[in-house]
Amino acid sequence: MAKLVRAEKQNWLLLEKIGSGDAGEVWRVESEISQQRAVLKRPVQNVSGGTMMRQASQIEAEGQILADLEGVDSSRNRIHVHTPLLIDKSPSGTSGTSGLFIVSEEVSGTSITTLLDKLRQGQSPFSQVLTLKVLAASFQLLRQVHARGILWNDVKMDHIFWDESENKMSFIDWGNGLRFDPEAPGEQLNPGLDFQQLVNEGRQLLTQISSGLIQDLAWPMTVSGLSELDIFHLQMRVEYLENHLAMRVMEYQLLFDKYLESADDIQSLHTALDLKKALERLGVRVETQEVLQIAQKLWLSFLEKNIAESGYQLLQILEENLPLPTHWQMAGYFFKSLQAHEHENLHELIQATLEENWSDAMWIFSRDFAGFFKADNAKSVLLSMRKLANVAGDKSVIIPEILPSIQQNLGQNLHRLRANNTAQPELLSQLETTQNQLANIQQNWSQLAEKEALGEKLLNTREILAQLATMGLNIPPSYQASLTTMLSKTREIYRAWANAELEQAQKLLRELFALDPTLGYLQDIDKELQKSTEWVETLKTGPQAEQSLNQFGDDLLAAFPLAYLKLGTPGWLNAMHTTATVLQKCQDLVEMRAQLRQIGMPLTWAEHSSLKLDFQAPAEPLTSLTATQQETLANFHKALANNSDSSKALQNLKAHLPQYAFLYAKLDEQVKNIWRLQIPKTDSLDIELFPKPDQARVQELMQVLKYIEDWRASTQSRAFGFARPAPQTTLSWRLLEEIDIASKQWRDLILPTLSRIKQKEWKFSADQDPKQSPYPALINCTRQLSKLNLAWKNVEHRGIFPENLADMSAYATQAQSLFYQFWTSLEKNSIAAHRWLAMVNQAIFSEINQSLLLIIRQLLALSRSLDVINNPDMARTRLALNSAGEIMFTMVRLNDLILPPNRDFNLYRHWRQQYLDLIQEGNVRKIRENIQSIESIHPLLPWLDELLRRDTDYFNLPEEQRW
Repeated sequence: MAKLVRAEKQNWLLLEKIGSGDAGEVWRVESEISQQRAVLKRPVQNVSGGTMMRQASQIEAEGQILADLEGVDSSRNRIHVHTPLLIDKSPSGTSGTSGLFIVSEEVSGTSITTLLDKLRQGQSPFSQVLTLKVLAASFQLLRQVHARGILWNDVKMDHIFWDESENKMSFIDWGNGLRFDPEAPGEQLNPGLDFQQLVNEGRQLLTQISSGLIQDLAWPMTVSGLSELDIFHLQMRVEYLENHLAMRVMEYQLLFDKYLESADDIQSLHTALDLKKALERLGVRVETQEVLQIAQKLWLSFLEKNIAESGYQLLQILEENLPLPTHWQMAGYFFKSLQAHEHENLHELIQATLEENWSDAMWIFSRDFAGFFKADNAKSVLLSMRKLANVAGDKSVIIPEILPSIQQNLGQNLHRLRANNTAQPELLSQLETTQNQLANIQQNWSQLAEKEALGEKLLNTREILAQLATMGLNIPPSYQASLTTMLSKTREIYRAWANAELEQAQKLLRELFALDPTLGYLQDIDKELQKSTEWVETLKTGPQAEQSLNQFGDDLLAAFPLAYLKLGTPGWLNAMHTTATVLQKCQDLVEMRAQLRQIGMPLTWAEHSSLKLDFQAPAEPLTSLTATQQETLANFHKALANNSDSSKALQNLKAHLPQYAFLYAKLDEQVKNIWRLQIPKTDSLDIELFPKPDQARVQELMQVLKYIEDWRASTQSRAFGFARPAPQTTLSWRLLEEIDIASKQWRDLILPTLSRIKQKEWKFSADQDPKQSPYPALINCTRQLSKLNLAWKNVEHRGIFPENLADMSAYATQAQSLFYQFWTSLEKNSIAAHRWLAMVNQAIFSEINQSLLLIIRQLLALSRSLDVINNPDMARTRLALNSAGEIMFTMVRLNDLILPPNRDFNLYRHWRQQYLDLIQEGNVRKIRENIQSIESIHPLLPWLDELLRRDTDYFNLPEEQRW
């Protein structure tokens, strides 16, 4: 537990002693209450009384000086000068005793002496700028304390601390301080004493950092004869040169960062390296790693673009300007040795080397580049990289290299045992067997036998070495440790393989290879793992556009990777192999999907409806049928002929004719697709593949499908001239009956009616009873159109007014509603041929429907406009004028929509022209005459009369004032 000392203000815990010497001892302390850290200085305990009293007196004097200085804190020329604050001191009555102490602030940073030691050891630079900062800060500090009548009298680099993060220079250890009168300094006690010490300390500092600075500053070689003016001039030179060098360093650093950041060519990198040299000459360290990162990016881009000349230039520049680390030297060796071969993976090798990814680098080198070297050189390169990787520590061994020594040792023991007549035959036989096993392992170390699993040889070797150790042979522990490490890595490979982590397994293979680069068979396993990755990806992607599911399964099984021969067959691989087998043998997509779910492989693409299957004919064609099979097939054909649900019949086919279920499912699919707008393209079915007793009915079905396709094609031409008779069938085919019904109805009723509606021939007979028609909505629609036609023609005789306009709107609305009802009923008709014809003639239906909707909108617009002009209060408004024009143009449009084209006199166009002539006339008298000559049924006459009645001067107003 830390010792507690009591001071005037608070108690302090002694944490650790940080120094001890002739002037006393120094402790790091912490406040008991606030946990403030500080340093405590006191006499060395248990020393002679005289020494203790001298140290106590000196420490007490230092406390008084620190109290007078009050913690100097000043800044000049970006340098912060600081002295520690006196925080606390020992209680009164301790003066001159071992109990005296002072507690002062613990300054931050590192002493200049420590920084110089690191410079000498090559651990840290010491720049010229920092040197000048130390001297300038010392001058600044001395000027301030002298102004307070205090001499430091202990100017040493030990007592100056530099904190780079705060740009602060702290000055400690004031135990030798003296006082003098700044107004009348004496010969012995004056500021010159401190400056002499500074000149001597400064000369030693400059000599260690840069002798050139001594000349630049004209630093005195002796303190003899130095005047106060000389000291002042020296201070000015120090401050000037410090500012000058600081600005130069800042400029160089900015330029260095700029060129390095934008170094996209060799010249920019070369300039950055020159600036790095300039900074280092000034004592500023520049991290080489930062430069190498940029150079690496640039070099790899040259390799990727195969610009060999630029690669050589960059490497030469780096070698001339930087101490390249080992991995860069290795990368340079690869580049110089292998660039001429122009191998596509050289970029990959150099990148792995530069990134110090040694397991990958060794792997790539062994796989792609070892053949370009002599065997011994290639081995040497691999071992060098293995050493750099330090994958298993310095004591790791390569087993084939130590086996000969073990065999030699074993042979010598066998020789001694044979020479000893008392030797046991069983022991000799066991050792001879072991010797043969080791020889076999040595000979086949880099190969795996056909049925040998990965790691088997490693395990056998470890067991043999353990047996030999128990027999007394000297087997170093590092041998067993190396094998254990390799086996541990092998277990990780097996674990990754069992979890389907193929990429991780490949990575671990490379790490195992780094442990022992003689394991050449690892490359072969890696190839099979890569094939496994690609195989799995192919399975997940699914078959190609034109590839059947069965062909896809065949291809998967043919390309099944062989990694399992060396790594075993985990559950996921079994599942995928089973999946491929299911795909190969698939004859039913629904069953296939159920099997995949059961296996645990629900592939997304397996749900697609566009998957294709190939029929797999049975080994022996079926030439006769059992009674059950005949009944099953009869029910299937009957379901298709009746156009009823065939799912149950297909299920029975799967049960009683499983080998043919696929073919009949294809037939069923063709029947279901026959009414689609675009019939999916499928391979034609060979009748010879079906059971011979059923081929006649299959032939009949195909004839029916062909007839329907031809009929479809004829209806798309809208000719309805398909006169070919339906095929003769043994079954009564509902599809053929429906085609006959639909053809007659469309030819005799629907198409003629649609044609008359489209051509506006709306004089339909009212004799036909809608209830007797298969399409009452269509008949009722024609009746409403006839009423609309008649009502519109009456406008020419009776005029337009709200009542007849409302009637026409009702006729049009009902006609459109009934027509749309008829159209919808065809699209939802139970007869597929009707639905097909409605889809083929959709353009006609849409055109008529849009025309009827337009009539409704025009009638509504006409009604709104009539309401405006028939309102006397709105007669002179701009709205009334616009509405009048709208009425004239709308009636012309309605006449074109309701009546067929006619070259006879058109009353509505005549009315429109009268209106246009009227509004363009400028003579008031003629306007009045024109109004009086307008027909009494003209829809605008009431409005024009109202204008004349309400304001006789209206037509005299300028145009801009009329409305």
